[in-house]
Amino acid sequence: TMHDMQYKRFPADVTWLAARTMDVLYPGAARRCAAVIAPSEFARREIVEFTGADPARVHVTLEGVDPLFRERQPAPAVAAGAPYLLCVAHTYPHKNVALLVRAFSRIAADIPHRLVLAGKPRLGEPEVAAAVAAAPAGRVVRIPDLAWIGLVALYQHADWFVFPSLYEGFGLPVLEAMSAGTPVLTTREASIPEVGGDAVRYADGRDEAAFAAALRAAVHLPDRERDRLVAAARVRAAAFTWEASAEKLWYVLRQVAKPR
Repeated sequence: TMHDMQYKRFPADVTWLAARTMDVLYPGAARRCAAVIAPSEFARREIVEFTGADPARVHVTLEGVDPLFRERQPAPAVAAGAPYLLCVAHTYPHKNVALLVRAFSRIAADIPHRLVLAGKPRLGEPEVAAAVAAAPAGRVVRIPDLAWIGLVALYQHADWFVFPSLYEGFGLPVLEAMSAGTPVLTTREASIPEVGGDAVRYADGRDEAAFAAALRAAVHLPDRERDRLVAAARVRAAAFTWEASAEKLWYVLRQVAKPR
């Protein structure tokens, strides 16, 4: 299984040594194995392009979402008081969290929301920390670690899930938010449209002002349109199951195991 080729598109995400190690291991593994599993059609194309793998041997098995996201959980402590926007992402540069914080700061005076960032520090942390320091005091909340059930509750009680990522091999956080019944604002980058389809709203993750405008528009979306979006997202998310993913993987394994 190869999840993506993120390090080739965003070399700042990894150390020099890690990148050189993957330059050796990824193409070698892709050429020698009987089959490669990719989590999206986008990831499949990336793997073929960067490793030279035979396209006929690279198979897509879409990921699934935990059914727990559909089971309503008690509100987390952060939900007390003002509504909040949620982003779940470690601070790798490609996750684009710093742009989100700056975009939020542009419109913070016009909305009552806080911005909750759930994720651990990574190589993009200095830029994110600087953006948080410049944001209006008390309006950005960071949660570096929490239990799984707490993460589910955090998704479910957010007013919007905002995911400005510029690269995803699949985009599981988008699917989790869709299943949790939280409307999603994200980008059209990489594999994300394969997951979100027409059941999420999109914004330009490479333009801070444009993203801020899209965020403001999302927050002020009429209830009827918001409800339509949530309903469509739940229906779409229900099609992504781990059972279906396992079935496709089992099919590939059986083909590989046939006598040649």
